[in-house]
Amino acid sequence: MRRGNIFSAATDILDLDTFTMYHELIPSALSSVRPRCREYLFLHHPTCLFALETTTLYSMSSLEICVRCRHRAIGPGEIHGLVGSSVAVPRSDLEMLQALELDFSVAVSQRVSTPSILLGIARFLNHDCNPNAQLVRVTRQSWIVKATRSIAVGEEITVDYGNHYFGIDNHECACASCSHTRAAY
Repeated sequence: MRRGNIFSAATDILDLDTFTMYHELIPSALSSVRPRCREYLFLHHPTCLFALETTTLYSMSSLEICVRCRHRAIGPGEIHGLVGSSVAVPRSDLEMLQALELDFSVAVSQRVSTPSILLGIARFLNHDCNPNAQLVRVTRQSWIVKATRSIAVGEEITVDYGNHYFGIDNHECACASCSHTRAAY
C-alpha cells in the first residue's frame, strides 16, 4: 500500500485493465466494488485489529474462514473496519439456492421478512452461543460489528446467528461454547 493510504491503493487496483474492462461493461458496479476493495485492503493495514484465518472447528473435512483478533486485545465497542452490507436476494434466486442446497448464507430479517446475504468482511463472522460481538445495523443495507466484551489476541470474533439457526434451540450447533459444554458430559 502506498504509505498506508487505502483509498489510493483501492483506486490503483480499480484502475488496472482487468477492472477497467469490467466497469466499462457494468458501470454501476464500481460504486459497490470500491468499498469492498477498501474493506479487504484494510486487512493489510498495520492498524487493523483483526485478521481472516482458517479454522476446522465447524467442519472436520474442510477448512473454513474465521475472523480473529490480532496484535492487541479489542475492548468493548465498535471494531473499526469490521463491516458488512446486506443485499436482498430475490425469491426466485432463493428458491434456486435452496434447490442446490447453497442457501446457508442467506438470512431472513424478522423485521421485514426479506431474504438477504451479508457481504464484506463481516460475512466471515461465525456463530457462537456465547458471542463476544454483535452485528449492528447502521442503515438499511450496512452493518458494523461491536465487541460486547474484551476480545483477546488470537480469539475468534463471533456473533449470535439466532436461537434456531442450527435446528430447534440450536440443538445441532457446533460452536466453541457448545463443544465445550458437550465435552464436559
